[in-house]
Amino acid sequence: MITTEHLDACVEHFHAHPESFEKQMTQLQTAQPELAAILLNTNAELLSDEELDYLLFLFLILFSSYERQGALPVFKAEEVITSEEASWKVINDHNDYDQAVEKFYEQLKNQDVVEYIDLAIAPEEGSEIAISDPGRMVLLTVLSALARLLEDARSLGEPPSSS
Repeated sequence: MITTEHLDACVEHFHAHPESFEKQMTQLQTAQPELAAILLNTNAELLSDEELDYLLFLFLILFSSYERQGALPVFKAEEVITSEEASWKVINDHNDYDQAVEKFYEQLKNQDVVEYIDLAIAPEEGSEIAISDPGRMVLLTVLSALARLLEDARSLGEPPSSS
């Protein structure tokens, strides 16, 4: 189970060692091409440059937190698409940030991860990162889809696939 402490440790590591962020991102794109292509690249056009940079940072924090707990499977395109579609369904059904977050709290087992996502992207006065309302929904979709994939992989205890 990923805790707030695991997530905070990843944030601190990337802040203390900024060069490791780029290295980790390159490794992610090489090791998880379908995950990176579907969740990051297909949604990139919907975000401003600042929102995309922030998404990449949060995405890597979540992924790295799970990876530090043990090897992850290489996600197949179908798995990623199914998870993303489930997240978009929540967004489209509720079309309200707070209602969608509540639904993700119900759907995802790891409450610390949902809380981390919510705290990172929730509307907040004076936030360092300017996130538009549509951008916020895209970030919520992508990060919740990633959380679902990672959570499912951990609960199944799947070894990494060699494909």
